[in-house]
Amino acid sequence: MDYIALSGVNVLLRRRRKSAGLFFTSLFSSAAGLLLTIFVPGKSLRFVLIHLALNPIMTYIGLRGKDKKELAENWALTYAAVLFLGGVMAWQQEAGILFNSFLLQAAAAAAALTGVTIYAERRKKSGKQIYPAKLIHKEKEIELRAYWDSGNRLTDPYVGKPVCILERTKAEHLFGKDLEFVRFIPYSSLGRTEGLLPVCNADMLCIYLCRRELKTAPAVIGIAEKGLLEEKEYDLILHVSMLEM
Repeated sequence: MDYIALSGVNVLLRRRRKSAGLFFTSLFSSAAGLLLTIFVPGKSLRFVLIHLALNPIMTYIGLRGKDKKELAENWALTYAAVLFLGGVMAWQQEAGILFNSFLLQAAAAAAALTGVTIYAERRKKSGKQIYPAKLIHKEKEIELRAYWDSGNRLTDPYVGKPVCILERTKAEHLFGKDLEFVRFIPYSSLGRTEGLLPVCNADMLCIYLCRRELKTAPAVIGIAEKGLLEEKEYDLILHVSMLEM
């Protein structure tokens, strides 16, 4: 059940963790839970150790997290998935569904969670076109959340390549504070009829779409003005053609 819960959260939150790692993490968690059940006296203490200590540890090992917010999100959704599975199993046992076969009931609960995960993933994807991505340049690489914007049709007139727009702080980290190898291209946008946008060439841009990986090498990266993307849910605005390449 732990493996099913971790896998569902991995897909829904697009954490891109390997199935083997999730399997061994859930195996460790199940073994530790069994030992706690056998050797720790008292229901209250067992509840605290399993639900408030072991479960967060399992989630951290399996899904990791780059900050406290992501760690909390991983744990909350994994715990909710475990409760959902337990609730479906308890309901089936009370109703006598599937002839009280534990394996069949577990399979049905897993199928129910899979259906909910797929539905939520599709709703999330259709509502916000945000995808995990990675930019690589020389010895550096940064992980990003990339937004597919149907309105971004900016092209570098000098090399004829599509331009993605990167949050300035991330750009300074990747290319250096002096923004090495920068050049300027003309652009226009809402509220600003014309201007010059600084751009750099990154060695490679990787975009992750579920099990697919799209690579662009080299990638033309425009540098956003200060404050433009700092409060957004994403760091990079993709060109409209990026997901079609």
